[in-house]
Parts: sequence; C-alpha cells; structure tokens
Amino acid sequence: MPRDHAATDLALPLQQSPMFAAALARAGAKAQHLTLENGGVILCQCLMVRRWGLSLAPRGPVFRPGLPDVMRLGLLAKLAREGLRLAEPDEAEGLRAAGFSQVLTPGWVAEWDIRPGEAELRARMAQKWRNGLHRAEAAGLQARWHAIGSAARPGRAAGELFAREAAQRKVRRYRALPAGLWRGWPGAEVLELKAEGEVAAQMLFLPHGRVVTYQMAWASEAGRRTNAHRLGLLLAARRFAAGGAERMDLGAIDAAAPGLMRFKLGTGARARQLGGSWLRLPGLGRR
Repeated sequence: MPRDHAATDLALPLQQSPMFAAALARAGAKAQHLTLENGGVILCQCLMVRRWGLSLAPRGPVFRPGLPDVMRLGLLAKLAREGLRLAEPDEAEGLRAAGFSQVLTPGWVAEWDIRPGEAELRARMAQKWRNGLHRAEAAGLQARWHAIGSAARPGRAAGELFAREAAQRKVRRYRALPAGLWRGWPGAEVLELKAEGEVAAQMLFLPHGRVVTYQMAWASEAGRRTNAHRLGLLLAARRFAAGGAERMDLGAIDAAAPGLMRFKLGTGARARQLGGSWLRLPGLGRR
C-alpha cells in the first residue's frame, strides 16, 4: 500500500529525497511523498509536487533496480491512481505501457562515483582537469567548512554565497531553484576557500542519503585563476565519502555550455541520460 515517505536504501536524486520534501514544506509548497513496498522491501518512491495544476514527480518516480517489467507497470498504475500525471524519471521503462506519453526529450546529468580511494579518483580525472587541480593545490588556498545554519538564520558563509550566486545568476542569465530552499537542510555545508586571506570561492553541498549534490558555487577572479573549485570538489569528495556518500551529483550538462560540461566530466564523472518528461491524462492516447 502507498504510504508517506519512509527511510530508504535507494539512491535518490535530490528532487526525490525526503530532505527536498521537507524543504518544500518549509516553503509552503504542496508536496506528497509516497513509498510503495512489498514485505517491508521498498520498491518505489515518488515525491509529487503541484505545478501547472498537475501532480509532477521531478526526477521521479524512483524504482528499485532490477524490478520485473510487470511489477514496474503495476507500481506505475498505483502511482497514477494516487494522482501522478507528469513523470520525469531517470529511466523511462514502462511509462508508455502505463499510459504516459512523452512530451519532452531527455536531458543529461553528470554523476561522480566518489567511492574509490583518492589515488583512483585522481587517475580517473581528465589530464587537463588533474593539471588544474595540481595548480590549485600549489596555490596555498586555505579551506574551511561551514554549517549552513538554520532555516530562520543561515550561517555567515551561506548567506554570503546565496547573495553572490544570485548576483552571478543575473549576470549569466541562468535559472536555479530559490536559495531559500536550502536553508536548514540537514548536514548541508559550505566550503570556503581563501587566497591570501580573502574569500576566493564558496561551494554548497547538500547530502541526501547515499548521494550528495553539488548545488551552487561562486568564485572571484582569484578563485578562477587558482582553479579553486577543482580543489573544492576533491575535498568534498573526501569528506562526504568518509560520511557514507557513494555518489556526487554534479548537475545538468548540455552541449550548449561546453565549458561547464568539460569541467563536470573532467572529474571522471559519468554522463547519464535521463528519461524525459511523460504526461498521463484521462483520454490521452499512447504515442
């Protein structure tokens, strides 16, 4: 039977995590987080939010790997009865058979396996990326971690990063979720790197179960010159892997932004295609 979210061993993307559900609730958004299980084994989890008058599952639903097709189809039917209308899963198997029609083609994301030891992580990096990391390590940057603070009162580093990233977003004209969602996120940390006593870069990391998301970042001219973000990613991989994280989600990649794509994939991260957007409405035929 469907029930509200429970603890899970599934590797959930940020948008399907219980932490994201709690952040939405703090922001006053309507969300429903369902768990489908059998005999105490979680088979599927689905966070649904209301958007455009529809129940949308961003990066969901998430199924246990290896489920038979017939079981996946049955789970999708249950979710549809619970109100799921627009699905944006990482994998699209079974959606067409369950009455969903694809309305948007899939995007791509970069996922970094941070389980290997540091020597293996370095070996998997692209040569140019690794050279930039070496320059960052030789630049004498000072690194310090800061807790994000509470929802009502973000920490000093978090507040500065939110303001700097907002200004950066206006200049570069990209879209992002409101920074207020991340306030009070359990275990979230800002990594701050200084060059000659001045803040050169800041990076926000959001842990959620077996995964940690690299959510936002800013760098000064000194930070860009010293490749501070490369050092920051390695430090974060060490820190969160030691805490049990297996994967770092580096976000979307797009050939329209080749520099950012090279930066993310240069870590050794894997490019993975998602499942696209799928709509299911009464009377809408399969296509």
